[in-house]
Amino acid sequence: MIHLYIDANGFAAFVEGSDDTLTDLQTMVDGLIEYYPCVKHASGMDCWVNEEGGLRRDFQPNLVASVETGLVLRGSAVISRSKDGETTGLTDEDVQLWRTLIDIDDVPKPIAAIAELHEIRKIE
Repeated sequence: MIHLYIDANGFAAFVEGSDDTLTDLQTMVDGLIEYYPCVKHASGMDCWVNEEGGLRRDFQPNLVASVETGLVLRGSAVISRSKDGETTGLTDEDVQLWRTLIDIDDVPKPIAAIAELHEIRKIE
């Protein structure tokens, strides 16, 4: 299953998820997750962020997530889809849409690479 990871600096990459979607989402947002619906270009998709994003000083505003949800969101965001309460990942059409909207690294990243980005950010 493919998700879109977007950090607060604008870096975006497609990420190959596992069957453990909750752990994947928590890893990508660096903590407990909070859901917001996308209402702009990605209407019908889900936006997941860290539920403490507004409280953490190390999280900067995420402009892409903020535009897509109509809310001011901070930290990393994950865009995906769900059906009947289960995360299903992005469709091929979703992937194409995002490629037209923002600059995205074409090589899908593993979850471990995103976890490493968070560790690097914490050191800096």
